[in-house]
Amino acid sequence: GSSTTVYTATCTASSEGTPTVSVAAGAFSDALSNTNSVSNTYTWTYDTTAPTIGITSIASDDYVNEDEYDTNGFDVVGSVSGANGETVTVDYGGASATCTAASGAFTCTFTAAVLAASNSGSGVSDSSSPGVTVTANVDDAAGNSATGASVSITQDTADPTMTITSGTVSSGASTTTAAIALTFTSNEATSNFVADDITESGCTLGDLTGSSTTVYTATCTATSDGTPTVSVAAGDYTDTAGNGNTVSNTYTWTYDTTGPTMTITSSSVTSGATTGTEAVALTFTSNEATTDFIASDITATSCTLSSLSGSSTVYTATCTPADGASASVAVAASTFNDAAGNDNTVSNTFDWTYDGTSPTMVITSATVTSGSSTNTGAVVLVYTSNEVTTDFALVDITVTDCTNAAFTGSSAVYGSTCTVSADSTPTVLVAVNKFTDPTGNQNHVSNTYTWTQDDTGPTMTITSDTVASGATTATAAWTCLSAVCAASSGLSMAGAT
Repeated sequence: GSSTTVYTATCTASSEGTPTVSVAAGAFSDALSNTNSVSNTYTWTYDTTAPTIGITSIASDDYVNEDEYDTNGFDVVGSVSGANGETVTVDYGGASATCTAASGAFTCTFTAAVLAASNSGSGVSDSSSPGVTVTANVDDAAGNSATGASVSITQDTADPTMTITSGTVSSGASTTTAAIALTFTSNEATSNFVADDITESGCTLGDLTGSSTTVYTATCTATSDGTPTVSVAAGDYTDTAGNGNTVSNTYTWTYDTTGPTMTITSSSVTSGATTGTEAVALTFTSNEATTDFIASDITATSCTLSSLSGSSTVYTATCTPADGASASVAVAASTFNDAAGNDNTVSNTFDWTYDGTSPTMVITSATVTSGSSTNTGAVVLVYTSNEVTTDFALVDITVTDCTNAAFTGSSAVYGSTCTVSADSTPTVLVAVNKFTDPTGNQNHVSNTYTWTQDDTGPTMTITSDTVASGATTATAAWTCLSAVCAASSGLSMAGAT
C-alpha cells in the first residue's frame, strides 16, 4: 500500500476471458474494528484475437458500369466477425468510403462524387485485367486489426458498340441480290443481343444466330426494288457490365432488279420532224448511272454517228445524214448495264428527215406565154413552189414595167395580177433567199417571166417609086404596083381606094 487507504496490485489473465476483481464484505476492518461492506466488482474483457473481415459483393454483380460510376453509385457489401459496431474502411481503386459493422456485416456506399474526386480528381480508371483492387479493413474494440480483405473486379464505363457489315453488298451500293447476309459485330461480349434489337426497313429480317458472344449474323430479304436500311438503336443490349450500347452504323443498299432506260432527245430537231441542220446533236439520258454505255451500243440508220462523250447518266453525240435522208437512232435492249448489273430496256427511236435543199419557184400564166405578146393589160401570174412555204409574200416578187397586186394563195401555190399601163416588156421574178421551206432552207431564184404588152393598132403608109403623091405621070402601072404591094404586104386590093 502507498498509505493506510490506497493499495495496488496486478491481476494477470492467463487466457482470453472476462476477469473480475472484488472485495467481499467483512474482509477487513477500520481502526474501530468496523468490517467493510462488499466492494464494486471490477471486470474487463481480455481479448487478443483479431477480428475478421471479408468482401461479399461489389455493385451486386462485381462489375461497375457507366451508370453506377457516373450517376447512381454502388455498394461494397461484406462480412465482419468480432468487430460489430466498429468502423469499416473500404478502398476502391483509390477512392475511400467508411461504414459501421453491424450484425456481422457491413455496407459501404461509393457515390459518384467520391469516385470522381479520388486520385487527386482523376477518378478511378476502367480496368478488367487485373481489374480494380478493392480492400476492406476494420479494428475491434480492443484495437486488434483484422487482416484486410482484398479482391479485384472489372470496372467498365464504356458503352459497347455494334458494327454492321456484309459480304454480299457494300453499304451504299446497289445489288440484284434480294437476300443480304449481314454480320453484327459488338466490340464487347454480350448475352442479350436479340433479333428484336435490330431495326430494319425495306427488307424482312431472318433468324439471328451467333458464332460467339460478339459476332452475330442474319439475312435481310428485300421483296421489291428499294433502299433497305438496317441498324441497331442505342440501349438495345448491354455488355457484361450492364452498359447499354450506342447506336450502330446504318447499313443501307439499293435493291435493283429493274433495267435502266435510255431516252434520246435533241435540241436540233423534234423527233419525227424535218430539219435543215445537217449534223443533229443528240442527247442520250439514262435513268440510272452507267459506266459501260459506248457508241457501239447505238444503232444509227441513214446517218453517220460521231464519237460519244459524257458519263454517268448523260451522253451526247451528233449524227449526220445525207441530204433528203430519213435518219433514225435507237439503243437496243441489253446493250449496257446499271450499277447493279441489270440490262437496259430498248430506248425510244429518234427519227428525223434532213432537208438541205433550197425550195424552187416557177412562175407561169394562163394569160400570156412567157416571151409572147399580148394586148391584155392585167396579166394573172401563178407562183408554184416545189415545197410548202408560209413566208412567201408579195414583197418577195420583183417586177418591172407592171404593177403587181391582188396577192393570194397559201402552202405551195400563190397568185397575183401584174398590170401594165403602157406598151412595154414587163418582167417578173422571185429573187434568191426571199422565202423558206419548213426546214428553213432559203429559195433559189425563180425563172424570169416576161411578155410584150402591145395594145396600139398598126399604121399603113403608101408610097411610089413611079410618081410622087400629087404629081402627074403618063405611067399607068399603078395597079400592078398595087398588086405587088398587095402580094408583098398581104393587103387585099379590096382595101385600096
